[in-house]
Amino acid sequence: ADKLLNAIGDGSQYGVTIHWSIEPEEPLETAGGIKMALATGKLKDQPFILVNGDVWTPFDFAQLSHLKLNDSQAYLLLTDQATHNPTGDFALENGKVNVEGTPKYTFAGISVMSPRLLDTVKVGETAPLAPLLKQAMQAGLVMGDL
Repeated sequence: ADKLLNAIGDGSQYGVTIHWSIEPEEPLETAGGIKMALATGKLKDQPFILVNGDVWTPFDFAQLSHLKLNDSQAYLLLTDQATHNPTGDFALENGKVNVEGTPKYTFAGISVMSPRLLDTVKVGETAPLAPLLKQAMQAGLVMGDL
């Protein structure tokens, strides 16, 4: 964390504002870290863009600023099957992302999440995001697009 803070700071040199949420010694995983950021006010109680740390893309994130989740809990960007993931991750049918189905697409690591997705996660709990997303998919609460 110190190396990132020292290298990037508050983001002003890049024309953005960064609010850091520092996890304790024990990593909280993605859902746990998001829940901590929500509880400490680093994220507001409204949908937010989530990008995997290893994503490099020319994607215009402004496209997501007008997205309305309505009753959905997440929106995932998918892409054709990647060479590192030839079987894909999820199916897409009528704008809904599903665990089952064909064809399968690869999750691009870019999403919009509703804080409601994390309602079952306790503050300070180590919790991965994937099981929550899959549960929401089974309930028909995850939208997506290619």
